[in-house]
Amino acid sequence: MKDKQTPVTITTRDTGVHFGTVGEVRRKGRIIHTTDPRPYGFRAAAATDAKDWATAHGYLHIDDSAALR
Repeated sequence: MKDKQTPVTITTRDTGVHFGTVGEVRRKGRIIHTTDPRPYGFRAAAATDAKDWATAHGYLHIDDSAALR
């Protein structure tokens, strides 16, 4: 369980030809999970999806301050 103590960061980015927004969970700079696309501009929803995934998988230290930039 020591692995789950590692801080993760939640970010969002625009993606695809259909102009969606995805949330990403990063650990030590690497992407460990990408959420399903949300409509373009729905950064808060994409960030919430990513944060929910991280919480469901046992990560305790979640930094989401960069998610809505």
